Order: sequence, then structure tokens, then C-alpha cells
Amino acid sequence: MPPNNALHVLVKASHFMVFASATIVTGILGWFLHRTSAQNTHVIFQETVAAVTVPAYLGHLVFAQVDSYYEQSLMVGLAFSYLWLTSFIFAAQDWTGGRCASAFPRGSSCSQKKAVVAFDFLAFFFLLFGMLIKGYVKYTQNKKNRTQGREYTDGVISTSENAMRSA
Repeated sequence: MPPNNALHVLVKASHFMVFASATIVTGILGWFLHRTSAQNTHVIFQETVAAVTVPAYLGHLVFAQVDSYYEQSLMVGLAFSYLWLTSFIFAAQDWTGGRCASAFPRGSSCSQKKAVVAFDFLAFFFLLFGMLIKGYVKYTQNKKNRTQGREYTDGVISTSENAMRSA
């Protein structure tokens, strides 16, 4: 198996882990919000991030290897990484350090709250991991194209001669 194929498998696995983490967080937080009438902005933010991530990363699983989708994928990954980092910070502030039992939603199991913290972190970690791997794959592809006398511009690979004629 060539190295790029192995890296593409890692990117897909990373996207799947983000999707799975978002699905788990959506389920737990949805259950929290369903059980209580009180609203907590941190929990609503976390639920929104997780709920939007599920369809977005389902699409990433399908389009992960499309080269023309790379730039959009990178921007989406960057935006979601900041959202998941914020979600993780909110969860850690609310539910760690002895504040679990007294924090919203009261009476909910601390293990469920800590599961949200853990899966928030996993989603953030796998978002960054996937972006780094995609960046490395794109770098090696561009480097390979340059060494073979090709230029990669606007999603089109052209030989150096054609690039010089059009300039």
C-alpha cells in the first residue's frame, strides 16, 4: 500500500472519529436539554456545535479524497476546530474540578458530563489530526508535481511548457 493511500485512510478515520464524537455529544446533551426546562447557554452552544458537525462530517466522509474539495475542507476543519475547542473549554469549566454535581443540569450523572468533556476533546483532537494529515498529503502532492515539471494552479495540473505559454 503506497504511503498516500495509508494517509488517506488515516484522514477518513479521523473524519469518522469526529463524526462519532459529535454524534455521542449530541445524544448526551440532547438528553440533558430534554430532561430540564432550564436553559444553559454553554450546553446549548455545545449541542449546536455537535449537531452541525454531524451532517458536515458525514459529508467529509464522502468527499475526503476529492482534490478540488481540499481548500473548502481545510476552512471547514479550521472553523470547526475552534468551535470544538470552545465547546471543550466550556465543558471543562462547567463539569470538572469538583463542580460536576452542582453544575447544570443538576441531578445528572457526573459520568455523562465527563463523557461530554472527553468526546469534546476527542472531536477537537481528531479535527486537528485530520487537518495536519491533509496538509502533509497536499504538500507531498505539490512537491511531487513540481519535481515532475508540473504546476498545480486552480485545480488544474499543467506542464511547465503550457504554463509558460499562457504567461
